[in-house]
Amino acid sequence: MSNTKASDNVKKHFGRLIISAMFLGLAVVINTFTEIAIPLFGADGMQVKFGGVFTAFPAFLFGPVYGGLVCAASDIIGAFIKPTGAYVPWFTITAFIAGFLKGLVFMLVKNKNVKWLKAAIAVMVVLTAFIGIFSFASIKNDKIYDGAFASSENVLSPQEILDNRENYSLPTRIAVEYAFSNAERQLPAIKDGETEAEYAERLLKYETLDNGGEEMHILKSKFAPALASTINIIAPTMITFAVLGCILLVFMMLVEKKYQLGGFAPKIFLSVLVAELVQTSINSALLINLYTGSYQNFSYALFNTPRVLEGILMSMILSYFIYVLYQVYDSKIKGKLKII
Repeated sequence: MSNTKASDNVKKHFGRLIISAMFLGLAVVINTFTEIAIPLFGADGMQVKFGGVFTAFPAFLFGPVYGGLVCAASDIIGAFIKPTGAYVPWFTITAFIAGFLKGLVFMLVKNKNVKWLKAAIAVMVVLTAFIGIFSFASIKNDKIYDGAFASSENVLSPQEILDNRENYSLPTRIAVEYAFSNAERQLPAIKDGETEAEYAERLLKYETLDNGGEEMHILKSKFAPALASTINIIAPTMITFAVLGCILLVFMMLVEKKYQLGGFAPKIFLSVLVAELVQTSINSALLINLYTGSYQNFSYALFNTPRVLEGILMSMILSYFIYVLYQVYDSKIKGKLKII
């Protein structure tokens, strides 16, 4: 009897590994061909990979360990198939943590009544919509750019913005501080063998500002793009999240109630969201400490906040796809497989 039970366990885990490998393959292929790079407020810090839909499945189907292993394997394979820089093992570890958390959170809430979660999503949607609209109106009222959308050509000059920085609303000050943090530099020293003319030409890339009697030096090519992209992302991201949240709430009230689906939509969203927030927050700390040349001017809070906002938005989007595919699996495929 014990041998039979052991054999069944081996078959079960072997079957789970095969299906996990299939999801891993799908994730790698999709990430390779559908990866979208989003300029993160002047830095290349956000990549949208829809392969996350498939790396999440083993976590929801088979538990945290499978989820962690598939996410880690996806990071390793992706780093070698489509490298964006040197391979950093720390990011593989955070990928494992994210996959593990998806499975762990879902396992904890899967069979529980989570009416409170629907109420929490509703409150979050209303609050996010309010903050998004308030941010858009405040930035527009501060008149730091001219036009429907901000661009490098229509934002105020750095000195004009610096002179009025204290009079701006909170959303505008956040955008402005981010732009200055991204662009502020120390003037470079003259290089060995460099002529004075060459050095003077190199200094033309910098602008010296009067910051309350003290000099501030910024890299001209960094400030305007950073400010424009911040303005164009911060409020629209929140408003988009609120719209998607409203759709999710309607979906839960109508579809889940009709088909008695057990409240899986908010449970999946919660699992993805927790994992995303933890992974993003850890990765932000790693980026600041590992890539000092690129991110040395950013504080952790300033660098991590927009990444978290975009992570929340992506969690909502990915949750839709995961939920639909999970229901297809649960209703059409699960009964035919003996691996759960």
